[in-house]
Amino acid sequence: MEELKHFSHEQHLLILEKGERDETVQKSICYGCGAPVLSEPTYSCKECSIFLHRRCAELPEKLSDHPMHPQHRLTLLEKPPNKEGICDCKGCGQSWRNFTYHCNTCNFNLDISCAKLPKEISHAMHPQHRLTLLEKPPNKHGICDCEGCGQSWRNFTYHCNTCNFNLDVSCAKLPEKISHAMHPQHHLTLLEKPPNKEGICDCEGCGQSWRNFTYHCNTCNFNLDVSCAKLPEKISHAMHPQHHLTLLEKPPNKEGICDCEGCGQSWRNFTYHCNTCNFNLDISCATEDRKLNHPSHAHTLKFVPKPVTFECHACWERKEDVSYLCTSSSCPYWIHKRCASSPTIKKRWDHDHPLSLAYCLSDDYIAYEFSCDVCDQMIKPNDWNYYCGPCRHFVHLTCINARVGLLHQMRGLPTKWGQRRTIMLPRDNYYEEVAREWIARELGALRGLIREPICGHPVVHLDVREDATARGKEITCEACTEPIVSTCYKRVTSNHFLHDACVMQQTALYHPPNPSCNVPSGKPKVELTSPASTCGFFKCDACNLDSNGYSFNCEGCSLRLDVKCGNLPKEVFHGSHRQHWLISAREYPVPNQKRCKGCGDFVTCLYFKCSRNYCSFVLGYDCALLPKRVKHRWDKHPLVLSFPPFFEQPDKFYCEVCEEEIHPRHWQYRCSECDQSFHPRCIPQASSSRNIKFGITTDVGAHPHALKLVPEGEYRSACSSCKASLYGRRAFKCTATCKFYLCHDCVAERSADTSTH
Repeated sequence: MEELKHFSHEQHLLILEKGERDETVQKSICYGCGAPVLSEPTYSCKECSIFLHRRCAELPEKLSDHPMHPQHRLTLLEKPPNKEGICDCKGCGQSWRNFTYHCNTCNFNLDISCAKLPKEISHAMHPQHRLTLLEKPPNKHGICDCEGCGQSWRNFTYHCNTCNFNLDVSCAKLPEKISHAMHPQHHLTLLEKPPNKEGICDCEGCGQSWRNFTYHCNTCNFNLDVSCAKLPEKISHAMHPQHHLTLLEKPPNKEGICDCEGCGQSWRNFTYHCNTCNFNLDISCATEDRKLNHPSHAHTLKFVPKPVTFECHACWERKEDVSYLCTSSSCPYWIHKRCASSPTIKKRWDHDHPLSLAYCLSDDYIAYEFSCDVCDQMIKPNDWNYYCGPCRHFVHLTCINARVGLLHQMRGLPTKWGQRRTIMLPRDNYYEEVAREWIARELGALRGLIREPICGHPVVHLDVREDATARGKEITCEACTEPIVSTCYKRVTSNHFLHDACVMQQTALYHPPNPSCNVPSGKPKVELTSPASTCGFFKCDACNLDSNGYSFNCEGCSLRLDVKCGNLPKEVFHGSHRQHWLISAREYPVPNQKRCKGCGDFVTCLYFKCSRNYCSFVLGYDCALLPKRVKHRWDKHPLVLSFPPFFEQPDKFYCEVCEEEIHPRHWQYRCSECDQSFHPRCIPQASSSRNIKFGITTDVGAHPHALKLVPEGEYRSACSSCKASLYGRRAFKCTATCKFYLCHDCVAERSADTSTH
C-alpha cells in the first residue's frame, strides 16, 4: 500500500484503495483544496479521518520566481498564517482557509489554484490573441469589468493589450462545452455574448438580463449565465439540514411558481427543492452564506431568513427585509441582506471613476462636512458610502442606484450658444467679456450717448489707451467698480468714468413680489441710483458683498443690488457645472438649508440653481462672478480659478496667504506650475472688497487734509476718532504725511459731502 509522510500532518497518510471508496468517503472534503474527494486518487489518515488528493499532496513546498511575485519565494502552508486561519487570495480575491502559498515578507497569499495559473493562455472567446496574466487590471484605477461575467475586478487578470480584453481568473478557466443537469438533452456551448441581434438575453437560471459570456443551446435557445452554469446539483443547507436540496429547472408545482422559504419572494426559475418536505429556495438564498464575517463589523453575523422590520445600521432605513444580525448578545448590529451584499466597487453614469464602498467616513474626511453628490444631504461619520478619493466624490449607500436617468442627463446638456439668452461664466474681466457683450446683445449695438442717464451731467467719449489724462493710470468705472481698459465715458465736470455699457444699461428692473415689499400694486420697481456720497457703501442682497458703486434699489422693500448682479440674466452657464444651465432663483425667507458649491456658505435669498429639478447644484452670486484668472505678487503666473476634483493634488491644500487648509470640495485659485493654492477671499481681486472702488477721496470738517479710501490700515493703525483697530480693515487714510485714520462709520458722521477725485 502506497504511503506518504506529508509536512501538513504528523501521521503517515495511506492511499485509498478502490474498496475503501464508499459514498461517505467520496463526499468527504480534501483538506488541501477544499473540494470533494470523489473518485480522484486520495491519501487518508485512518486515525484522523482526513483526506488529501494526491495532486494536492504532490504540490511543491516552495515556489520560486512566480510571475506575479518574482521578488520572493512562496512557501506552501497548511492554512493561512493569521490568527483566524483565513485570508483573501491575491489572485481571485476569494476568502481561503486551506493550503496557501505565502510570502512572509510581503504577506502575499495565493490559493493553490491561482498559484498554478499559467503566464499566458489561448482562450476560445478571444482567439485572435493570447492573453497574458497580470497582477491587476492594467489601467490607472487598477479595476476593470470582466468580459466574461461583467463583474468589477481588481485581482489577477488575463489581458489582451491589443484589444483591451480582460478576464478574471474564474472566467478564464471556463470550459468551452458543458453538460448541464437542467438541460441534459444537449451540450451547452460557451459564447462571447448572447447570440441574438440585441446581444442580451434572460438567463434561464436566475431570470436576470445578461450580456456577457453565455452558455447556449442553439437547438433550444436555452441560455445560462456563467454563475448559474456552475450551480451544483445537490446542496446541504443550514435552513434545511435534515435533507439535501436538489436543483430543479423550475418549482415542481403545476403553476411552476413558488414562494422562496428564505426571502418570501415569488420565484419561477431554477429552484433548490426538498421533495420530502416541499421546501424551496431560490438560487440567491440557496447560495447565501448562513454565517458571515462581514468587513463592516468585528463580530460574526448570522442570517435571519424571515423578513423583519428594523432599522438597518448600514442604510439607516426602517424596512422589512431578510437580514444579518450580530451573534454577540450585547451588540445590536443588524443590517439588511441587500446592504450586506453591496458590491465593494460600483460605477455610476454621472462619475468617471469607480466608487469604492466604505463602511464609515474615513478619518481623512471627518474633519470636513461632505454632502452626498446625489441627494445633497450630509454624509454622517457612521454612514456607509461609496466614494472616489481623488475626486472627493461621496454617495450614500441608498443613493448609489438612484437614477435620475441618462436620458435626463442628455436632455439637460446645453444647446448651442446662440440659442440661449444667457452668458458664460467665469470670465477674466466682467465688463469687457460679460457686461459689454450682454448689454450690447440686449439693447443693440453700443450707441454713442452724450449724457449720463443717472444724473444728467454732460459726458465725453474717450479711449483710456490714448487719452493723455488717463494713460498709465488705473481707471475704475463709477457704476460697476470694474477697471476700464478701453473706451468709456467721462463726466465733463469731474473725473467720473463710466464704461460704455454702464452708460447704456437699463435704469429700472422689476423683481417678483415678496412678503416684505409694500408696493400696493404691480411689480415692485427697482431703480438704478448713484451713491449719495463718498461714504455711500451698501451690501448687495445677491452677492452679499459691500460696494460703493451704483445700485438698483426697490421702491417697496429693502432689496438692493449692485450693477453687476442686477444686470445678470436669468440663465447662466458656468464652467463648474458644465452639464446643465443655471437659473436665477429668489426665495423668501432666506433658504438656510442651501449651501453654495463654490465656498460652502449658505446662499442668500438670491442665488443660482441648476435648471434640472433632480440636480441639487446651487451657486451664490458672489462665487458665480469670481474672475477666471487673477494675479498675485507671490506668483509670476496667472492664478486660475479651479474647481474640484483636483486630480493632480490628492493631498491637502493650504492657502499661501493665510496658511489655513482649503476645503477639498471648495473652489480655489491655483498655479499648477508652482503648486500654489489660494483661498478666493485671500486674493484682492476676488475678496469681499472686490466691488469697492479704492482711491477715492473725501473731506471731513475735523481734519485739514483730504482722506483717501484704502483697502486696509497699516500695522497698529487705529481710527483717530473711535480708536477702533484698522489693521487689515478698510479705512480712510490722510493723503498728507500725518498718520491720521478714520473708520467708515466715523467718516460717514463727519463727511461734508464734498468728495473730490
